[in-house]
Amino acid sequence: MSANRIGFFDNIRYLMVLLVVVLHSACAYSNNTQWWTVNDANSILFDYFLGVLGVFLMPTLFFIAGYFALTSLQQKGKWLFIKSKLIRLGIPWLLGVILMVPMINYINFYSRDYPASLLSLWGRFVKNLEGGLSLHTGLITSSMQFQHMHFWFISLLLTFFIVFTILHDAKKRWLPNKPTPTKPKIPTTRSILLVLGLVSILTALITFLIYGIFHGTQNKDAWITIGSLIQFGIVTLTTIFISYLTSQYLIRPFPKISVAGMIALFMLLIAVLNPTAS
Repeated sequence: MSANRIGFFDNIRYLMVLLVVVLHSACAYSNNTQWWTVNDANSILFDYFLGVLGVFLMPTLFFIAGYFALTSLQQKGKWLFIKSKLIRLGIPWLLGVILMVPMINYINFYSRDYPASLLSLWGRFVKNLEGGLSLHTGLITSSMQFQHMHFWFISLLLTFFIVFTILHDAKKRWLPNKPTPTKPKIPTTRSILLVLGLVSILTALITFLIYGIFHGTQNKDAWITIGSLIQFGIVTLTTIFISYLTSQYLIRPFPKISVAGMIALFMLLIAVLNPTAS
């Protein structure tokens, strides 16, 4: 293992990815995923299971991505950093939404005995391209609109990295550099607990507000597309954005409480206070 790697973060990332696979497997048994390709005998237990996993999976992965972003940016420089992210994220996203999304739609139609053929698959492919080239911005109100489906988080994470790079560069240009203290100030356990508690409460309040705005509409968990390039649920964006910002705070040296303890507490607070788990 490289000396620059932190084993805990590698392990928690592997665990989150494994749980993402488990989550999508469990979708086949949930009452809330009628759009899933395979829809076996459903159980309310899987509804709660998906609700719990959905609370912390993506926020944790975005937290880890944000934790290492600054170090990577400082080592590579802004252009090489963005180039590496475009290669590692942009190319897989482009291939996914252009080639795999039409196939997923075709499998979905085929599994429900809808008329489907290779010609119809080609039609879906062309329609998918037309939808993407329309550069639509607004709410996603129909399953027939151009969608990233399982690849939505890739373009969003890439956007986070690009915006983060721009802001970091702007800070270096326009704000005076403060002298780096020879002995960095270590936050106390109390201050970290306070920040994590406030983060969790803020996330919960914003989520309640969003659900209140869209209450009574068919699009309660509103999803938005921006120029066909970025797609996200508003509630989901709230949790992962705050998680990404929190990672920048926790980059600083830690007191005696362990990194694992901080991450576990963060996930617990989000899970307890965030209403999306219910």
